[in-house]
Amino acid sequence: MSSPTRIIGSVSSSDTFYVSQIDTVAKCEGARTIVVVNIDTFSKPTVSISAKSTIICPGGDATFTAVPFIGGDKPSYRWLVNVVSIINDSSVFSSKSLTAQDKVSCIMISNAKCIITQSCT
Repeated sequence: MSSPTRIIGSVSSSDTFYVSQIDTVAKCEGARTIVVVNIDTFSKPTVSISAKSTIICPGGDATFTAVPFIGGDKPSYRWLVNVVSIINDSSVFSSKSLTAQDKVSCIMISNAKCIITQSCT
């Protein structure tokens, strides 16, 4: 029969691909079958933070939720308070010890495909 032929080069989502079998002895090609290929574009993951409440009393519970965009099916998270990493791999962070000067941020590490960078804040 035949050896597989590969076409290597750039492709786009508008290209059409066919698969067929070629008999090199009889020098004939079998029926062609169209193959659908989905090509994703490169994307940049982002994360935003929403707060359960915008007013927090001293000693009150402050709850923040990371909202991923292009995080993949299982993104991981690292929460920071005043750039100090808090051990927490959850999309939700809660604290009862924040002060008015504290800054809460989140780093999301995406496991999505076709991303430009893996982590974002």
